[in-house]
Amino acid sequence: MARRLLTREFLIRSRGLHSPTSGTSVAGSVSPVLCTTPVDTLVEAALRRVPELGWTDVCLDAAVLDAGLSPAARALLPRGVVDLVNQFVHRCNRTMSDAFLNRVSAPDKLSQRVAELVRYRLLLYEPVKSHWPHGLALQALPSNVFTAWDNHAVLIDEIWALAGDQSTEFSWYTRRAALLGVYHATELFWLNDTSPDARDSWNFLDRRLDHLFAMEESCSVRAQGLSDAIRATLETVGSLVTSTRSGY
Repeated sequence: MARRLLTREFLIRSRGLHSPTSGTSVAGSVSPVLCTTPVDTLVEAALRRVPELGWTDVCLDAAVLDAGLSPAARALLPRGVVDLVNQFVHRCNRTMSDAFLNRVSAPDKLSQRVAELVRYRLLLYEPVKSHWPHGLALQALPSNVFTAWDNHAVLIDEIWALAGDQSTEFSWYTRRAALLGVYHATELFWLNDTSPDARDSWNFLDRRLDHLFAMEESCSVRAQGLSDAIRATLETVGSLVTSTRSGY
């Protein structure tokens, strides 16, 4: 099966880009899923056990018992805890989208809206923070790399979309690539942060975003300057050619 990569066309096709309304946010728990299938039931039960038991087979065994399912239900997650982590990441992405899609007020600056979304999204990991390094390791397994990539591609695009990003063409890609780096750097910083209310992590995030937007503005100014210089050069060459021709 062809692997899906981070492209504007893939993300538009798979979930649609949308413009945010405005809003506020306070990080909370991951949105529960209406358990309409045995898979949903098992995942929901397992996620309630993760804060205590971590991403382990013991967690899945306990979830099977909690949900009143047959031991054979373990087969519903063929890759075990790897599939459970992927389900959790997907639900966190959806929770963030649901929380911000219909909000009623938002910061004026794009960088502040992005920071707000990143903070909210990371705090969804708070209940499993002590176990999340293991979750990251499971996502990085070679057999899981493409699924993890899809999850993170959707996450980063959703952050920009909910923040009101209107970039097009090449900047659409560069913004998402840059924010992916900022997000993961902040995630790793946050996992080791012991400051009150993770204050150091959010200061770290703000500095990284300030740098990102400053670099983007600088590149934009330089690109405009280069464009103006090329235009002036072409106009000068055109004038010289016209003058030369008129002399004959």
